Amino acid sequence: MDNEIAVYHQLLCDEDLAWLEAYIKTPAMQRLKGVSMNCGTDYSPLFSPCYMYDTLSHSIGIARILWHFSHDRSMTLCGLFHDIATPSFKHCIDFMYGDASTQEATEALTSQLISQSNEIMALLKRDGIALEAVNEDRLYPLANNPTPRLSADRLEYTFSSGLGFYRIWDLQTIQEIYGHMQVFQAEDGQPEIGFDDLATARTYVHQALKLWQLFVSEADRAVMQFWTDLFACLVQKGYFQAEMLYRLSEREILTYLETLPDPEIQAVYQAFRSCRQVVTSTCPIPDHYCIQVSPKKRYILPLVMHQGKLARLDTWDEEIALAVEAFKAQRFDDYVCFDFDFPWVRTKNQA
Repeated sequence: MDNEIAVYHQLLCDEDLAWLEAYIKTPAMQRLKGVSMNCGTDYSPLFSPCYMYDTLSHSIGIARILWHFSHDRSMTLCGLFHDIATPSFKHCIDFMYGDASTQEATEALTSQLISQSNEIMALLKRDGIALEAVNEDRLYPLANNPTPRLSADRLEYTFSSGLGFYRIWDLQTIQEIYGHMQVFQAEDGQPEIGFDDLATARTYVHQALKLWQLFVSEADRAVMQFWTDLFACLVQKGYFQAEMLYRLSEREILTYLETLPDPEIQAVYQAFRSCRQVVTSTCPIPDHYCIQVSPKKRYILPLVMHQGKLARLDTWDEEIALAVEAFKAQRFDDYVCFDFDFPWVRTKNQA
């Protein structure tokens, strides 16, 4: 695992980034080692990841992409810090705040957590970089831009999720795809990462479509919403406080859950940890944990330089254009259910 991640990061940028190491080693960034990129799915037998890819590794990957394409320290640090406010269980907590479709609710704390880190602020002062230059990744289109554009964030999590979680590609494929990427000017003049080869762009999106579909699968929605409801239940019962999501790693939270002296919570939690199937239904099923949720649809239509013309991939490839439109048109009206009861959630949903 560690070797594959190290090789992957080196593929993203093979330059010496010693100047970045001090920022990575700060306590505020090291906390992200305990936060998986996979939003609680690592802990369900419905999924079989090759290994847990943590949010610190994701952040380092983004920083390396941004340095590779820009050599801009402020932009690179902004990418490194973009998930500094991410709690344990990541976007499940956005679900808890009612933000399943955009998954941005927890980002509001980014500037606060950077400014509260004495170590980061001292390094910024040393390097002559203002807080305002690194606390909002939307300042830099290469770091974050609107869907369906390709940004460093989207590029990194499609590469890493497709490598370590779902295995839709390997290191050699990533290297080949990445080698055909460069920065272009988008339709509005903003810089954007795109492709200089049509066949490579097709390969990337064709494979990534598999990944995007998995991100909205029945299993993914059910697991993320379960964690959301479980934490909400724990808060209501007085067993849990939101600050624990920033103080404890996911593994520490799992250990805490396993020792809770509440038979109802234990029964539900143990049933979830052993559940290997989800079912769908047009209505709630009695004695089942059933949810409806419309997830965030993640997709990309990158810029491609082909035959001397720059345009988005859907201009060049009708098949991919239709596939992306079909993905965007999906509805999520059915209930997704686990074969165990969660009385607190059943009562809440029927109220």
